[in-house]
Amino acid sequence: MARSGRGDRVAGVFTAVFAWLTGSPLARRTGELLHGQAARLIGVVLLSVTGSLGVLVTPFVVRALVDGVVAGTGTAALWPPLLVVLAVAVAQAGVLALRMVTTAALGETVASRMRTTLYRHALRVPFGFYPSSEPGAFLTLLANDVSNVQVAMAMDIPALLAGAANLLVVVAAVLVLDWRLTLVALVSVPLAVLLVRIARGHATRTAATQLAGLQELIGVVSDTTGVSGALQIRLFRRQGHEEERFLRLTDRVRRLGIRRTRIEALVRFAVTVMGALVAVATVGVGMWLVSTGATSIGTVAGFAAALASLYLPLSSMAESRTRLAAAGASLTRIYAFLDVPVSRPALQVRERPPAETAVPAEDHAAGGEVPDLELRDVWFSYDRARPDRAGPTGPAGRDAAPYRPERWALRGVNLRVGAGEKVAVVGPSGSGKTTLGYLATAIYPPASGRVLIRGTDAADLDDDRLRALVGCVPQDPFLFNDTIAANLRYGRLDATEEEMWAALEAANLHDTVHALPDRLATRVGARGHRLSGGERQRMAIARAILQDPRILVLDEATSQMDAENERLVNAALQRLSADRTCLVIAHRLSTVVDADHIVVLADGAIVERGRHRDLVNGGPVYSRLYAQQAGPDRTDE
Repeated sequence: MARSGRGDRVAGVFTAVFAWLTGSPLARRTGELLHGQAARLIGVVLLSVTGSLGVLVTPFVVRALVDGVVAGTGTAALWPPLLVVLAVAVAQAGVLALRMVTTAALGETVASRMRTTLYRHALRVPFGFYPSSEPGAFLTLLANDVSNVQVAMAMDIPALLAGAANLLVVVAAVLVLDWRLTLVALVSVPLAVLLVRIARGHATRTAATQLAGLQELIGVVSDTTGVSGALQIRLFRRQGHEEERFLRLTDRVRRLGIRRTRIEALVRFAVTVMGALVAVATVGVGMWLVSTGATSIGTVAGFAAALASLYLPLSSMAESRTRLAAAGASLTRIYAFLDVPVSRPALQVRERPPAETAVPAEDHAAGGEVPDLELRDVWFSYDRARPDRAGPTGPAGRDAAPYRPERWALRGVNLRVGAGEKVAVVGPSGSGKTTLGYLATAIYPPASGRVLIRGTDAADLDDDRLRALVGCVPQDPFLFNDTIAANLRYGRLDATEEEMWAALEAANLHDTVHALPDRLATRVGARGHRLSGGERQRMAIARAILQDPRILVLDEATSQMDAENERLVNAALQRLSADRTCLVIAHRLSTVVDADHIVVLADGAIVERGRHRDLVNGGPVYSRLYAQQAGPDRTDE
């Protein structure tokens, strides 16, 4: 415990310095990344300071050599100082090598932990964060922003420590050599501090703008080089358009990068000029003092050598300050993401639908038992689902614009699905069918109301329990760029080969996979592009079969299959549904005529309920949809 306490104090001091240097209070929060790194932090400080002690020797050795030559002493007297210089140089090289290894280990550890923290958070933020985030935003955080922080912590802070130590050592040395020359040299210090402060402000703004531009650029590349984006570009023959857009964005990033480099170059130029002016001034004053007999030529030469040894450290310090400013901008972006809440409180509903549009909920669960799935007065808005739009008590807070009734994707939905029932959700395009499926699978929480699974609020169920209870075959199945087996095992990680083949058989995909050269080891490509649309759909069904959930949400599950495949898959799903609750979301009413119950959505509200035959004859919305899909020559059975 004592060792842990000391380590925390060391990390606290380091992060306080980091916050001061970056100008960002957020830097203090990086202390959690430094757990167990106290030894390396102390090592970096000690090595940075120790490496500077060699500078203390240089001016005195130079003074001894020059004064010895001027005095006409023999060459034998010159060897000891030269050997001292050699020994100091070797020691400094060793210290520098150790510092490089230590700082590299520290930097890689910090970067690895920060990436892990970001990715862990990315897996846990509400799904509503992603549809509203910029493409490429997270990749920019993971690559560029983390790299900026890594360089700042592992390279720039040690460089500043070493430079500061060099400066203190040299000031001490030159004070011993000649205090008058020291006063002349120190005149430039306030000007240097002012210059670096001004440069840091410009560097921070430029770095933030450049990172935003780079994020947009990565988003465009991600969109246009993925399978779907590449296909759209070629279908519309827009290669030239996309190239021009890329050139505009990359040119903007280029210009900002050049501007940032110009700031660094200007700082280096100013430091160099000030160094030259100080050198000329001190040598001039020194020669005057020599002419008056107040000092020796060796002292002036040693003083000049001391000033020369400061050139590289001071230049590095100036450049490090501008890079630290960029790290401050990156920390702002990183912690803005990490501050996105992983959950949010329920929201107050401001609007209600007119009373005449509400259809009373009915208990369709046999015997009044607890239904497998229940939605109680559920309201949902995609705008409010964003973690940064948490409403009156959240980040958007009091300045949030009032929500209009038509912006609700679901309005006062009440639905009960009993054990083993097959309930279908239908309605016109944009009525909220897929949204209802999202809430049924607990992907989104409701803005108001409750989603109950086996009588328990979905918000109170952990991931393992939800996985066991609810599965989904989405409208557009996503497959990872991995093997068929790996994609299937996403349904159940410990599935055996026999179980996977059985699932493929049930989904009518067994023969197709068996005919492939690598069978289950076949890679499906990015987003599964090596498979046809129907094959991807059946892969998703096989994955859900392996998951074996109690409740299955089918969102257009057979929409991409031909008639024969659809027949076979529906037969398999009917066999499975004997002990499974199914919520089917479909546009094609022909696929759900055998459902135990059908609810009709319009404008986010349930407007009709019943069985197929009842709705065809007595439901205005359903009968109109059915007539449109059946055609003029088809009559109800």
